[in-house]
Amino acid sequence: VPMCSRCNGYKPPRAHHCSQCDRCVMKMDHHCPWVNNCVGANNQKHFVLFCFYTALLSGYALVLLACRAFFATEMALVAAKEPSAIVGMGRHGRRGGMGGGEAGGRMLLMALLFFEAILFGLFTCAMCSEQISSILSDQTGIERIKHDYTPQQRSSLHHLSETFGRPFSLLWLVPTAVKY
Repeated sequence: VPMCSRCNGYKPPRAHHCSQCDRCVMKMDHHCPWVNNCVGANNQKHFVLFCFYTALLSGYALVLLACRAFFATEMALVAAKEPSAIVGMGRHGRRGGMGGGEAGGRMLLMALLFFEAILFGLFTCAMCSEQISSILSDQTGIERIKHDYTPQQRSSLHHLSETFGRPFSLLWLVPTAVKY
């Protein structure tokens, strides 16, 4: 019976001991500081979905920001051509709704949000694609680094089914428990 040298517990095949969590994790890929937990066989589906939906929502935020910037630019052009075309008063009794300082502050916040959405989107896209690659190759990040596991030759659908549940269904896109 294989035993872990660090926790003196049973060590299943393909398990690794996490020094952060101080426990053995089946098919451990890495310890993620973002979720404060190890990513392994029991939660890899949830981690992939977390990365996927974060990247998707980052893209959605970028689209909303682009629409807002386009609308603000159009309103500024209309106001510059004909100030009386803007109906309604701003918070401080000025036409157009915002003074120069307030508009500059909003533009700064929009620029920061734009940068943050790009940063999170790229990071989570990279993490998601790395995890999908790991699932398809049947090799965790640790196994890839240590070269201590030879993946079994199975279909990509089989490897995806092991992680997301069997058989293929729309439940793969929902963070539910995996049925083996």
